[in-house]
Amino acid sequence: MQRILFVLLAAVSAFVLPASAQQQAQRAPLDWFLGYDQFRGATLSPDGRHLAVIRRDEAGDTLLVVDLETRRPAAVQRARADQSLELGQVTFANNNRIAFRLLQHNRVIADTFGSARRTRTVDDGFETNSRIYAVNLDGTNLTQLYDPSALGVTYIDAGVVSDLPRDEDHILLIVPTFGGAELRKVNINTAQAERVESGTLFTYTFVVDVNGTPVLRQDGVENGRGFSWSRRGPGQRGWTEIARYRGAAAANLRT
Repeated sequence: MQRILFVLLAAVSAFVLPASAQQQAQRAPLDWFLGYDQFRGATLSPDGRHLAVIRRDEAGDTLLVVDLETRRPAAVQRARADQSLELGQVTFANNNRIAFRLLQHNRVIADTFGSARRTRTVDDGFETNSRIYAVNLDGTNLTQLYDPSALGVTYIDAGVVSDLPRDEDHILLIVPTFGGAELRKVNINTAQAERVESGTLFTYTFVVDVNGTPVLRQDGVENGRGFSWSRRGPGQRGWTEIARYRGAAAANLRT
């Protein structure tokens, strides 16, 4: 881990500093790597050769891929702050392609009806919608895996549930529909998708095993004042609630 951090510091420093500054400074400023805004989401490729990380600056987010053998970084994707865009949920789908989420923050002006209810996010007067993409490590072959525009609403949250470590061609996404949340298996090269599991209008997320089989489900309860966890064992079709949480600290466990 120390070796990875050292290589990352050196590589990112070489990427963002001019040549004159590189000669004067051997290390990148420490504050680049402290806090959410400067440095986040570091993840290793399955073979351990590449590291992906989101670097934040005044212009916005940059998705960097660092070759740990050559110590050379490459800018793969950019999300501009002046367009209210933000990168997140970076994961290696395999050794050659990365999946990531592109968030757009929309200012809340008035209450809007007729929307899908999957994981509505409100933060300081903003709501977000999500798009999911896959891209090669050199930034080529950008493929959109999920586009919320078909739903015709502005606040939609989708996300990556699993990179399916035993499947190099697919990942699992949770996406909203007007009938409730869906867990979809999506091809990272073609964007072809198939439904794996359906939730409700109040389903937040699923937890899956190494094969991508859903084993836990989280749902909102009491009009958003709490949430519950349900489990499903091998060969079972129905879900059994095992825990329910209300408020910030209290928990009422059910078995």
